[in-house]
Amino acid sequence: MPATGGSAVKLSPAMADDRDVIRFAVSPDGASVAFTCDPVQWTRYELHTVATAGGTAIRISGSVAFDHDVDDFTWSSLSDLVIFRYGRNATGTWNLYSVPARGGQRQQLNPPPVANGAVQPGAGVHLGSAWYLCDCERDELIQAYLAPLPSSVFSDGFEAGATSAWR
Repeated sequence: MPATGGSAVKLSPAMADDRDVIRFAVSPDGASVAFTCDPVQWTRYELHTVATAGGTAIRISGSVAFDHDVDDFTWSSLSDLVIFRYGRNATGTWNLYSVPARGGQRQQLNPPPVANGAVQPGAGVHLGSAWYLCDCERDELIQAYLAPLPSSVFSDGFEAGATSAWR
């Protein structure tokens, strides 16, 4: 509901009775909400975003394969990316991805883990990097990693395409 009052705004898409939204997070700029839900198939969780004012939710996780899910996720500090774990509960194999908040191609951030290896829950973001824990080199040897994030902002702080300040 808007801070000024009024009616509640439904943000999630229409779903069957046995489907749920299981996680959500408001973007740092307050303009969008990211959430996971299983609108197509029971327990196949996908990642979506929608404006906080309402509208049509956009699936940003890309295609979710059989027996795979999107698990936890977080926003980039600029609200332009969502970072999420995608994988398979049956094998315990999880990878870390980033995707533009308004949709686009997801990009894997971690090196391929060893057999039965996985990015652990609870990845975080600080400025232009994602930090995460993963047993990428040896099974059950969990180490810390830092991965640069793709972004629409140059290192000097200007948005892509906004070059008027350079003149």
